[in-house]
Amino acid sequence: MLNKSKLPAKTFLKIGLICLAVGAITIFHYLTAPEAGIRHVIFRELYYLPIILGGFWFGMRGGLATALVISILYGPLVFKVSGDFSTHDFGNIMEIILFNLIGGLLGWLRDRETAQQNRLRQVESLAAMGTATAMIAHDLKTPLITIAGLARQLTKKISSATPESEKIMVIRQQAERLEKLVRDMLFFAKPMNLSPEPNDIDNLLADATAAVSEIAQGNGITIDVHGERSCTCSLDNEKMLLVFINLFANAIEASPQGETVSVSVRQHANELSVDVSDKGTGIPIDIAGKIFEPFVSGKKKGTGLGLPICRKIVEAHSGKLEYRNNQDGGATFRIILPQGH
Repeated sequence: MLNKSKLPAKTFLKIGLICLAVGAITIFHYLTAPEAGIRHVIFRELYYLPIILGGFWFGMRGGLATALVISILYGPLVFKVSGDFSTHDFGNIMEIILFNLIGGLLGWLRDRETAQQNRLRQVESLAAMGTATAMIAHDLKTPLITIAGLARQLTKKISSATPESEKIMVIRQQAERLEKLVRDMLFFAKPMNLSPEPNDIDNLLADATAAVSEIAQGNGITIDVHGERSCTCSLDNEKMLLVFINLFANAIEASPQGETVSVSVRQHANELSVDVSDKGTGIPIDIAGKIFEPFVSGKKKGTGLGLPICRKIVEAHSGKLEYRNNQDGGATFRIILPQGH
């Protein structure tokens, strides 16, 4: 059931107007004598008004729901007249079918338009964010390099046994963390230029596994790569390796000690998919719809740029990066790549 407290007043007003229109037209239908054929035709055609409003305001579900309710209310009036089946009866039945077709089609068109508008707003938002990110990262880059460099020099000159050495080490670690954030910001903001070449996905996954092996061993995590072998794709090896390393590292961090990160490779027609599954708690509900947006992270020390960068790289390869929460716990990130790319 819908939680009424979460629905805005405008939504209730729109639903009320549609119900009022449907109810009024239906009452006029039933109060009009069967012999007044012209009036029935006029009332029947007026049903299109709430159907159009339902589809326009609430998309396909709204259009179909309105048309279905009208069909149920109008149906008994069509079939209650006894006698032979006439051309007029056939026309009424076709009109009921048309109600549902119009409601569904109009709602589908409205949903598609809304989705396109949302994508356009997202692209414009990401473009503006990318420009701002590049400017901020550029301004931060030089002073951070200076701070990190001076901290490294002081570390060499001060004895490691002194309290000052520990403080300088903290400064150095935080400066290096900010340096990484700036690098990620610049990488995310700049245009994606690929250098694709044929690559065996097995080799790429082996390189990614080797890159995170120390982190995996430290957390007692095993990485199990299985599925189809010798799958070849045209990829930018360096950038796709970054994607797999990022997803593997996230899965390791999310999984409890002693668990296994599953990496499954499959081929479907002209597509290749790689699933990376962890045994963690899954993606939190409050960020589930925003997980690929910049600076959104479920980790305390996360920058919120890892997954947006991964998605940007995958989409530059004409692929898709998707996720789902698993029924038995954890999450699965799926990379889908065209093998003809």
